[in-house]
Amino acid sequence: MDSIKHPLNNIFDKIYVIHCVESKQRMTNINKQIEESGIDLDIWWTCYHPHSDVMMNGMILSNQAYRCSNGRELNLAREFYTIIKTSYLRGMEKILIFEDDFHLMKTEPLRTFCDNIPEDFDIIQFSILAELNMFSTTELATLLDNGIYFTPMNFGAWSNCGLALSRNAMKYFIDYLDNAFTAADIPIFESTNNIPIFGNIAGSGLKHYIPTAPIVYLINNNDSQVQTRQKDDSGLYKYYEQINKDLYII
Repeated sequence: MDSIKHPLNNIFDKIYVIHCVESKQRMTNINKQIEESGIDLDIWWTCYHPHSDVMMNGMILSNQAYRCSNGRELNLAREFYTIIKTSYLRGMEKILIFEDDFHLMKTEPLRTFCDNIPEDFDIIQFSILAELNMFSTTELATLLDNGIYFTPMNFGAWSNCGLALSRNAMKYFIDYLDNAFTAADIPIFESTNNIPIFGNIAGSGLKHYIPTAPIVYLINNNDSQVQTRQKDDSGLYKYYEQINKDLYII
C-alpha cells in the first residue's frame, strides 16, 4: 500500500461524495474534509431536479417505485443508482460513497478501522453505531468481529452516508432498484433480511458489517447536533447519541 495516501484511498477504487450544487455551506465542509485529511474524493455534482415530487408520485401510482417519501429522496436515489451502476459497469471492485454533510474521523484513529476492514465485506455502513446494549454479553461476543466491526443479524440499520460496497453489493443494489425504485437506503437496510426482496432479489447472502464506532459523524440541518433515531416497532435502527467529537474533522 502507498503510505502517503489517505488510508481509505488505499482500500477503495473510488471514493465519491454526492454534493448538491445549491448547498454552498456543504461545499465548504467538503473542502475542509479534503484539506485536513488529505483524502482523495471524486465530487459527484448534482442539483435538485424540477417536478421530482410529481415524478415520484407517478412512479408510485404505476407500481414502479415505493418508499420514497419526497422528491429529494427520489433525486438522491437516482444519484446513488447512477454512481453505483457506473462503477459496476466500469469494472470497479470496491467503492465508498459519502453524502456532503459528512465529517470524517481524523486519520490516526481511523487507521485502526482501515487496517481491520473485513476482507470479505460486501457492505459496510461507516456512519452507523447500533445500540449494542440491547444484546446480552454472549450475544454481543457473537456479533463483534475482532472488536472493531460486527455483523447485523436480522435487523436493519439506516444511513448511506459512508456506504462501502463490493462488486457483489453493487449488483444487488442495481437489481433491487431495477425491480422497484425506492429510497437509496432501503436496499441496504433490507440486505440483512433472510426473506428475498420482491420474491427474487435477496441480500441475505451479502457480508454486511458495521463499525463499533462511526468513522463518519453526521450533523443535523442546524449543523449543531448529531442525528438520532430511536427504536420503533419495525426493528433497530439508530444513528448514535454521544460520540467524542474531538475524533472528527468538524
